[in-house]
Amino acid sequence: GPITGAALWVDTLWRSDGAGQLQGTNLDTNTAATPVATGVNCVASEIQATQRWIYWSCGANGPAGVYDEQTHADIPVPSGPMLLGDGYLVQHDSTTGDLVMYDVHADSVAAPVTLATAVTNGPATDDRNITWAVDKYSGDVAYVAADDSVHVVDAGVPATPVAITYPPGAWLQEGQVSFGQYG
Repeated sequence: GPITGAALWVDTLWRSDGAGQLQGTNLDTNTAATPVATGVNCVASEIQATQRWIYWSCGANGPAGVYDEQTHADIPVPSGPMLLGDGYLVQHDSTTGDLVMYDVHADSVAAPVTLATAVTNGPATDDRNITWAVDKYSGDVAYVAADDSVHVVDAGVPATPVAITYPPGAWLQEGQVSFGQYG
């Protein structure tokens, strides 16, 4: 197929499906989900997925947004390289050195919050996962300061409640025994 943005979260592969469309496919069943309309006329060149959130971007200067799978809200967000966390985005301003967080957990973009200052610029223009990173599971953001020390900060955004994606024991074949099942 065409080269487009794509992301994998558990058993769902999210891809750009033409201008203004995202498509999720369950890889276990090869079943397509209902397409997601982004509301813009561009092909997403980047997609990230975590928990219930899907981040899409049409390039460094193009439109971008976050789609909430639970509420079906599409939230426009600022352009530029970002990393998706559980209900928030983080962006490094290489001019000021600030790590800026955008909270989207309430289906709108809250005022930007500076999580850290004096974050080192990476060797590449896009320094995501080089001098700073987002942990999709914990809500933590890690970065390297100007003195080469590593810091971890909590984004402060409420986490999505824990859920079981697969029923316990679903991976067992008939006749197998798991802990707690005797006989």
